Amino acid sequence: MTKNEIAKEFLKLKKYGYKVKSFGDNRSLRRGQTGFVDTLIFNRKNLIFIEVKVGKDTFSEEQLETADLLSSVAAINKTVYYYIVNDVKDAKNLVDRILRGDL
Repeated sequence: MTKNEIAKEFLKLKKYGYKVKSFGDNRSLRRGQTGFVDTLIFNRKNLIFIEVKVGKDTFSEEQLETADLLSSVAAINKTVYYYIVNDVKDAKNLVDRILRGDL
C-alpha cells in the first residue's frame, strides 16, 4: 500500500465537485510547505485537511504542530476538519463519509 493509492481514493471526489490538492509526494517540498498536510479537500461548504501516515512513517515536529493547530481550528468550526489516514480502507471510509455529509 502506498500514499499514491490513498491519493487516488481522494481524487474520486473531484467528480462530485470537490477540489483535491495533494502535497504528499516523493519530491522535496518547498520551504513554506514543510510540515503541511498531505492532502487538502474542499468545496463551497467544507475544508478537510488530511495527513497520511503509512507504515513506519512518523510525524515530524512541524507536522505535530500543524496537527495541533488544525485540530484546534476544527474543534471550533463546523466546516473545517482534520483527519489522519493510515491505509486505503481509512481513505475509502473517509470518502464515503464526505459524500454522505457525515463528517
